[in-house]
Amino acid sequence: MIFAKNRGIILIICIMLVLTQAAPAFALSEETAEEAAAGGVITGFVPLQESEYCFEGRPSEEELLAGLPQTLEVFLEGAEDVSRIPVTWEVLEDYGNTSYYFYSVRPVWPQEYVLGEGLDPAADVPWVTMYWTPAAEELEEGEAEPEIPAEESQQLPVLDLLSLCTESSYAASSNADRIYAYLTGTMGLNMAAAAGVMTNLYAESGMQPNNLENAYNAAYGLSDSEYTSRVNKGIRSNGKYTSGYGKTRYFTTDYCGYGICQWTSLGRRSALLKLAVKKDVSIADLNMQLEFLKQELQGSYPQVWATLQNVPNDASGAYLAAAHFCAAFEIPANTNATAASRAKTALATYWKTYSGKSASASGSSYLGICGYSYPASLGKGKAVTVSGHVISNYKITSATAKILSSSGKAVYSKTKKPQTTIFSLYGFDSSMLFSKLPAGTYTYAITATDSSGRTVTVKHGFTVAKDAATSILRGCAVSDRSTAAPAAAKVREPASTLKGAGLNYPKKIKKGRTFTIKGKVKSNYPISKVVITIKTKKGVKKQSVTGHPGGAKSYSLKRLDDKVKFGKLKKGTYYYIVTAKDSRKSKRLLKKKFTVK
Repeated sequence: MIFAKNRGIILIICIMLVLTQAAPAFALSEETAEEAAAGGVITGFVPLQESEYCFEGRPSEEELLAGLPQTLEVFLEGAEDVSRIPVTWEVLEDYGNTSYYFYSVRPVWPQEYVLGEGLDPAADVPWVTMYWTPAAEELEEGEAEPEIPAEESQQLPVLDLLSLCTESSYAASSNADRIYAYLTGTMGLNMAAAAGVMTNLYAESGMQPNNLENAYNAAYGLSDSEYTSRVNKGIRSNGKYTSGYGKTRYFTTDYCGYGICQWTSLGRRSALLKLAVKKDVSIADLNMQLEFLKQELQGSYPQVWATLQNVPNDASGAYLAAAHFCAAFEIPANTNATAASRAKTALATYWKTYSGKSASASGSSYLGICGYSYPASLGKGKAVTVSGHVISNYKITSATAKILSSSGKAVYSKTKKPQTTIFSLYGFDSSMLFSKLPAGTYTYAITATDSSGRTVTVKHGFTVAKDAATSILRGCAVSDRSTAAPAAAKVREPASTLKGAGLNYPKKIKKGRTFTIKGKVKSNYPISKVVITIKTKKGVKKQSVTGHPGGAKSYSLKRLDDKVKFGKLKKGTYYYIVTAKDSRKSKRLLKKKFTVK
């Protein structure tokens, strides 16, 4: 990335904007001209590296453009390695005769190079955005805070404004090795999965935990470090802070991206702030943000977590992990094109850095079915949301989902021909009518084929019964590189968190009196049964009532309150016991002694 500053001029490289105009004449060195003459189809870009780029005073347009890179690293169709192509740069606005708030600078390459099919020029081409941001003390009294044009607010950069001057790119970044150690150590991911995640974090934030979405540095009149400092001062008041222009704002509701993942939504920002308060650390603490990422993946994004846990530890795994993390967790604009671009970048950057092996997105197929959902058991009438992605570095020519009866006959079947490199399995959701299935035994199957001829299939048996607890699991499957036969990856599900929350119990009650039961049973898996038992001191069961949560992940004991008859107990000593069962385990949550007098 390139950072340029002049008393408020900020220059950032990001991956956006359309190349539509014809390329101007190039004045190239003999060596560069030789490279340009080769030409080719561009299938992806390697993000630009960081370098210091600062000015004293407002530079002329010539000075500004002279400092930009003279080449871009790209992926060319048919080439196994990264290629370097010559570029010049042009400012779209009249820079010399205007004082706009926002300027756009784009690369132009020789006409021998063309943008490949499948690349979205609005998302995949590196360009420069320049903001003229007056320092707060330079504003005249009563002058309004600068506003971001609405049509531009959706296309603003997402990289750090200040720390880029001292941070270098990729594995040389001071944070990269710390993040890699956490992903592979604490989270237990393999090298390929870590490379896929790191590629996305770098694209989102440059791996800077104090990174504020760049547009808002200008809009709020605050650098990343100043924004972070002010939020930290109000961290126990929803991150209350004052912008550089005197306006009161809150971290939980200011609608801008922040941190290594550029968390934006209100719920996620509130949860991030809550964790920082709980751990008593800065909102920009890297370890805290990594812990929050882990919590989100294991709790709210099980489809992504299943993929990261089970991709093979090779180039295909890095490709699939990067693409699926982008498509299902980050979900940027132009998702499919951006995901494919980041997947290629993962091979050229972090996978190569940590494995020491070069890899290409051309050649072998990296076909996989990532983060797909399937029922382990199903209550009659219960639905299953079909989710997950088919991903390949080749076009996906066919994808089929089926529900088969015990005799192998297709009860429901749907085939689509995506002709894209990423296909969302949600496209099958309306055709797989799990809730209509009568009681019985079934098989759920997904098959995908790409244009290389490789095929991968997953099959899972399940039973539908009236009283069965509904349990939905996630899987990840890749094609066998040697034989093209499918090899379903073993799914490593997170441990059950079955527990009681706010459970109460009687210590002493008078004979004939009642007691109000409170508390909840919670789990990250479907809860099938909750039992309250009252036993004598010698272990004789006096009362036992059972609740059936029906697969819910939270169950209130108030629903059993009128069934437990404390008033019928005789004088004596008893035990009040609460046990529960989810789709993973049974557990006694409470056992307390009480007396009736």
